[in-house]
Order: sequence, then structure tokens, then C-alpha cells
Amino acid sequence: MLEFLHAIVPPGVAANGTAVASAIATAVGIAVADDELLALAAAVESGSSHPLASAVLEAAKQRELPVAAAEAVTVLSGRGVEARSSQGSETVKRMSAGLLGRRCVIGVDRLDYSKRLVDRFLAYERYMESHPASQNHITFLQIAPLSRADVRAYAEIRHSLEQAAGRINGRFAETDWTPIRYLNRNFSHETLMGFLRNACVGVVTPVRDGMNLVAKEFVAAQDPEDPGMLVLSTLAGAAEELPDALLVNPRDRRAVAEAIHRALSMSRDERRARHERLIEVLRRNDIHAWHGRFVQQLQACVQPDVVGNAAVAIGRALRAGGGSSP
Repeated sequence: MLEFLHAIVPPGVAANGTAVASAIATAVGIAVADDELLALAAAVESGSSHPLASAVLEAAKQRELPVAAAEAVTVLSGRGVEARSSQGSETVKRMSAGLLGRRCVIGVDRLDYSKRLVDRFLAYERYMESHPASQNHITFLQIAPLSRADVRAYAEIRHSLEQAAGRINGRFAETDWTPIRYLNRNFSHETLMGFLRNACVGVVTPVRDGMNLVAKEFVAAQDPEDPGMLVLSTLAGAAEELPDALLVNPRDRRAVAEAIHRALSMSRDERRARHERLIEVLRRNDIHAWHGRFVQQLQACVQPDVVGNAAVAIGRALRAGGGSSP
């Protein structure tokens, strides 16, 4: 995927027409027909020029954040500070105390079909089956606020998730331990960062995701001296940038279970080395880098001539090939 498309579409998202058009329009805040936006993207890809490039470039220069995706790239020295400061929060303190010294595996997702949270619970069940010594020593905290509660399909997802959590807890729980803590509510961002910092493992296993900022926020929230480990779906866009996470096929419950086990068993030295590389990626791919790539590619296609037939064909192919990412 070309640098231009990387600048406007989160990594891992197919460069389909809907995604490209939406990203450019949001990035520069101008109303342009999708066909024209697609032609511009096609022109950049083919090395041709397009008259719309000048208008987009000018609009971009007038905005402090010219790339919508750039707002989502968490470099996030600030996130680390937020995570540290949140340790004084009463909610975070209660969460830590409630673990009673147990280690925490965490997932933070909106309640959505693309997250496949039931599969995640079943993978955790598989982990406890395969590693019985872990029982009563690990707690899985899943935070999943309601998403589109008025849509029947989402209500069914919630029901299935509650059933799975109840069945697994009924099977494994002890009088002083609940394997899965499932919270179907929102928390402030500061509190969530505190939860992420306290977790030994972050599990991010969607079956389809444009980027997934939780993965990056988990990395940013960690204590660099004793960081937790990220288990990340290969189908999340963030996987392209974070190869030092433990990458898994989210549909393979055994693989997810073994990745959780590996993360919990990993030596501190290896976790620190991986975290250093992960956090360096976030620092390097900051908002200024995204801005620079975006403007550079726009400048490269500001020419007076119009887009050629080949570029139009590419634009049509992009539009015909895709649907939008959730």
C-alpha cells in the first residue's frame, strides 16, 4: 500500500473506495463527491496528477490535524502519564485490591460483532483447561460497554456473552475467585488507562478492525520497567505496526489460549525488550509523521494536467472492490 494511502487509511484496512473517500473527506473537512476523491487516490497511486489535489492540499494546510487517522495515532507519552496518575483513582484502587494479588488479563472493547468476545471467553476457558495451575491465580477483566443497544443483533451478542461468562464462571469459580469479571458499562478514559496499566496481559482479538487504538493504548499505559504483554489479532490494523506483540489468529481458540499462557510466562527481560520496540513504533509514527507523509504525497500530485485513463480505471476498481471497515 502506498505511503499516501497509509497516511489517510489506518494500517490494515483494505484500500477500498469507501474507506479512501471517507478518510480524505474527513481529513481535510471538505465536501467532495466520492468519485472525485477516488480519482484523486487513484492518481496518487498511479503517479498521475489531478486538479483536486490543489484544493485538498490547501484545505489540509488550513487544519491543524490534516489527517483524521493521525488523531488516532497514540504516541502517547501523555497516555503513560495518564496511566500513572490514575493509580490514585479510587476506582482503580478498588480494582487492584479486588484482585487479591492475582494477575489480571484485560480486554476493553465496545460490544460489537467484530470483536468476537464470546470466542475470546472460550479461548480463556481453553487456557484454564490446558493450564489448570493457573486457576485461582488469574482474573480476566472484560469491559464491554453497550453498542447500538436498540439493534436486535447487538442485544443477542450481549445475551450470548453473558451466558458464556456465567457458564465459565460456574464451571471454574471458587468461593474467593471469579475467573471472568464482565463489566457492561463505561468508564472514564483515565480509569481505563489505570486498568490497562495494572494488567499483565492485554487481549485484543477482533476478527475485523481498522486499527484498534486499545492495542496502542495498552502499550502506552505500561510501566516500562515491568510491562504487560499484548496479545493481538493479525486482523487488526495495529498488527501491521506492532509485530512485537504476540500475534494470533482470533478464530483459533487454542492459539489465543497459548498466547495468553506465553504472555503470562514471558520473562521480564523479554517483555521489556518487546515493549521498548513497541513504544518506539508509537513514538516514531506520531501525528507529525502522519502529517508529513500526507502533505508530501499531496504536493507530489499537484499538477495542471488531468488524471489519465489508467488512474480512472484504478479508482473504479478501488470503488468496486470494497466495503467500509467497521
